[in-house]
Amino acid sequence: MKKTIVRNILEWLVVIVIIVSLAIIVRYLAVEPRQVRMSSMYPTLEDGDYVLVNRMAYITNGPERGDVIVFEPPYSGKDDYIKRVIGLPGETINNIGSEIWIDGQRLDDDFKLLPQTDELNDNLKLKPDKLNEGEAIGPDEYYVVGDNRAHSMDSRSFGAIKKNHIKGRAFIIFYPLNRFQFIP
Repeated sequence: MKKTIVRNILEWLVVIVIIVSLAIIVRYLAVEPRQVRMSSMYPTLEDGDYVLVNRMAYITNGPERGDVIVFEPPYSGKDDYIKRVIGLPGETINNIGSEIWIDGQRLDDDFKLLPQTDELNDNLKLKPDKLNEGEAIGPDEYYVVGDNRAHSMDSRSFGAIKKNHIKGRAFIIFYPLNRFQFIP
């Protein structure tokens, strides 16, 4: 009888250790929850939303235009940023007025991008001189902007980001529950 109880306890301990180990592996290698702490992705993401980030999304391929990604900002020790990819390696980006042009064609506003206003936030420090002449994106770089372009610190101010700075693709809003949805 005592052997059966001890054996059952050991079996449960092994099961618990395996479950906890798998949860840790999934959490740190595959899927990571993140809280949005900015309004630069409004209306797609709101301040306070919780999203799931697929950390393995770009192991073999890079992001596609329209993907919402989490990345380490190139010139900042601050928290990671979350933005939408609009420019791909080898393309040239121009910011003409409130429009973004890619290789001479205006970017279709399929991503719910809010227009940039003439009175941009002074903190953005955009590089209008470089953007008006065109900014070439390197072979392993991506150009990202916030959906709320008037209030977004993004590639317009710090340039394209390198693929190795990308931490994953945000793919679902899971909290608050009334906003539960896949991210377009």
